[in-house]
Amino acid sequence: MKVHGRTRGGAARLALICLGALALGACTEQYPPPPPTPPSPPSPALVTTTKGQVRGVEDGPVIKFLGIPYAAPPVGALRFRAPEPRAAWSGVLNADKPGPLCPQNAGAPGAQAQDRTEDCLYLNVWRPAGTVHDLPVLVYIPGGAFVLSGGSGINGSALAADQHVIVVTFNYRLGILGFLASPALDNGSADSGDYGIQDVGAVLRWVKDNIAAFGGNPDNVTLGGESAGALMTCMSAVSPDTRGLFQKMIVQSGPCAFNWPKLQAQYRPEEEVLAALHCDVGSPQQVAACLRSPKLTAADFLNAQKSLGRRIMWGPSVGGSVLPEQPATAIGSLPTLMGFVKYELIPGFYSFQGKLGDGTPNPANETEYLSALETQFGAHASAVAQEYPLDRYRTGNLALNTITADKPGVLGICTDVKTFGIAQRSGKAPLYAYEFDDPNAPPVLGGQGGPVHVSNQQYVFPHRPLPAASQSLSERMIAYWGNFIRDGNPNGEGLARWPRYEAPADVLQLVPYAIRPGIDVNAAHHCMFWDRLDG
Repeated sequence: MKVHGRTRGGAARLALICLGALALGACTEQYPPPPPTPPSPPSPALVTTTKGQVRGVEDGPVIKFLGIPYAAPPVGALRFRAPEPRAAWSGVLNADKPGPLCPQNAGAPGAQAQDRTEDCLYLNVWRPAGTVHDLPVLVYIPGGAFVLSGGSGINGSALAADQHVIVVTFNYRLGILGFLASPALDNGSADSGDYGIQDVGAVLRWVKDNIAAFGGNPDNVTLGGESAGALMTCMSAVSPDTRGLFQKMIVQSGPCAFNWPKLQAQYRPEEEVLAALHCDVGSPQQVAACLRSPKLTAADFLNAQKSLGRRIMWGPSVGGSVLPEQPATAIGSLPTLMGFVKYELIPGFYSFQGKLGDGTPNPANETEYLSALETQFGAHASAVAQEYPLDRYRTGNLALNTITADKPGVLGICTDVKTFGIAQRSGKAPLYAYEFDDPNAPPVLGGQGGPVHVSNQQYVFPHRPLPAASQSLSERMIAYWGNFIRDGNPNGEGLARWPRYEAPADVLQLVPYAIRPGIDVNAAHHCMFWDRLDG
C-alpha cells in the first residue's frame, strides 16, 4: 500500500535514517523549493533623474512631483549669473511639496511672507497615473509682471489627466534679482539683465534630459505662458539659450510684437538700484562684489525694489547675448496658439464701476470724460473720444478701460492683433488665434470678475469650481489646448472648428455655449484707428 506515493516500508526506512541523522542536522525530505516571490513592480511615483531619484505623490488620476531642483541655488558668486547645474543627491528626494517661490513682495498666488530665499529654482511635474511613455509635454511659465510669480500657483492636474499630457511649471528669478542690467555684471558677452530668461533655458534643458523618465517625449515640447510668461515664451523663440528646445508655443495675453528696451538703455535707470543698495561706488569689480555679497539679503533687494516703485518696470532687455533681437522676429516661426481676453485690464487696479485703482473718478459726463482722456492722450484726447463715444458704454470707467485694453502696449490688444498679422504674412507655421470673453469669469487676484487679464488661465488650469456655463467652456478649452500640445492643431472631435488665422475674422471667440470664429477683431478693437494715431 502506498502512502502519498511511497510504500510503508520505504517510509519506515526513511524514519530510521532520519533518527540516526538528526544529531548531524542532515535529514530533509527532498521536496521542490517554493517558487520565488515575484518582485514588486516599480512604483510609477519613483523616477530616476540625471541628478538622483525623486518620489512623487499619487493623487487620483495623476502623479505629481513637486519641488524638484533644476539648477544650483543662485546665491553668492552665482547671484546675477546664468544658472549652473544642480549637484547630484544621494538617496531619494521626496517631491511632495513645492519649493519656495523666488523672492517677491506679497501678492502672487501662493506667495508667503517666508518666500525670501534665493534658493528657489524648483520645478513641478504632473503626469497621468499608470504606465506612460512618449507623452507630449507642456512647459508653462506663470505670469506676474516679472515681479510676482511661482510654479506652485498653477495646478496641472486637470490638463494632465484629461488630455493625457505632461505639465511642467517652475519658479524663475524676478525683479532686481532676475533682471538687473549693469555693465558691472557683464561677463564680457553682454548677458546681464536676463537671468529670468536664462532660467527658462535651464528648465528646458532639464526637460530635454529628464522628461522621458517621467513618460514624456523630449522632442514634443510646447512652451507656453500667461502675461509675463507669454512674453517670455516669445523671447525664448529668439534666445540662443532656448531656441530649438521646444517645438510649439502657447501665448496667452502677451503680444510677441511688443518691442523691449535695449540692454544699454537699461543701464542708466537701473543705476538707481545700485544707489539704493549702496553698491554704486568703486570699480566694476567692486560693484559686482558688493551686489553678490552675502551681506545683501533677499529682503534688501525687495526693499530696494519697493522703494523705487514704478520708476523702473522690471523685465528683460534686448541686444545682449541672451536676447540678441526683438521677439517679434520669431513670430510665425513655430506653430502657435495665441490670444487675449476682451478687456486686457490688470485685476485689482481697474474697475468697471466707481473709481479706477489710481483714484481717477468715474467720468459722469462728456466734460469729465474728455478731461480724463487728456491726462493720458494730451492733444489726441478729442480724437480718442470720437472713436470711443461715451454714450456707447455703461459707465465712463468702462469706456476708459476699453480704451486702455485696446491701445497698443505691452498688454495692448492691438499689439496682439499686430502679432496675428505678422504671423499670417510670414506663412511659415500655423497660428490659431482666440479672444476670451466669458462675462461670468470668477474674480482673479483679488480684482473683479469678467474677461479681464489672466482670467482665462483658471479655465485651462482650474483650481476651484466654475459656474456651469463657464465649466463647459473650461472643458472645451482644455480639449483645444490638449490637442494643440499633442500635434500643433487645436481641432478635434466634438469641438467647434478653429480656423488657421488668415484674416481678422479667423479669431475664435471663446464664449460659453457659443464658441465660434467670425468677429473682425481688428475692427472690434479699433486697431486701424490706433495705427493712424501712432503713425
